Amino acid sequence: PDGQRLASGSWDVSIWRLWREIDDTFIKLWNVQKGACVRTLRGHTRHVTSVSFSPNGLLLASGSGDESIKLWNVLSGACVRTLNCHTADYVLSVSFSPDGQLLASGSSDNSIKIWNVQSGACLRTLPGAANWATFSPDGLLLATGGILMECKLWNVQSSACVVTLSSLTIVSSVSFSPDGQLIAEGCFWGASVITSLWDISEIHRDPTKLRFLTTYTRNRPETQDSSFFGVLAKCQADDLDANQS
Repeated sequence: PDGQRLASGSWDVSIWRLWREIDDTFIKLWNVQKGACVRTLRGHTRHVTSVSFSPNGLLLASGSGDESIKLWNVLSGACVRTLNCHTADYVLSVSFSPDGQLLASGSSDNSIKIWNVQSGACLRTLPGAANWATFSPDGLLLATGGILMECKLWNVQSSACVVTLSSLTIVSSVSFSPDGQLIAEGCFWGASVITSLWDISEIHRDPTKLRFLTTYTRNRPETQDSSFFGVLAKCQADDLDANQS
């Protein structure tokens, strides 16, 4: 959160353009300013598919193809807790609430789970099939997306679905703007990567005030790894090249 550290995990036995590892079950912590690896976290037994820092930067959550979520002490590198409740392969997303008290996880078992960070207890499982989850900046909403070709916004306190956003295909990612007024959903459509943008500024008062703004489309990049993670890594690398040129 302070911009001093970067955490990375690997799906394809490499960290895109930065590092290559024989074992892709590791997580590496990097000093952003120096570009140096300062710590390697070991504990997962399969690919690391998602990482997220807590708001205070003291904890790191990681999801893996071993069905588990691990919480790490960033300063010591110790695994302080392992969360086991998902039932199929990959934990695809992990996201802390803004106050650091809750953790949301999405998995290839098509479930979203909300955890108490301090106790490690699974508090609830949200109904419906979804694989990706992220909290709004104010912590009042949780956005989820996945195989049902829709993005749902949930009231974190009551677990009630506030509104459903339609999508052209399977939702591969969801993200709030920093002020929480907008939400973007990303998906693949044939040879294209599509991002849809919605105005959700009024839904706390009236869920019917949801407003679709626009859709951005870009060509799906060519890459040897055709998985979601491979395409995503190539998109990010292309964007980095474009910004630096």
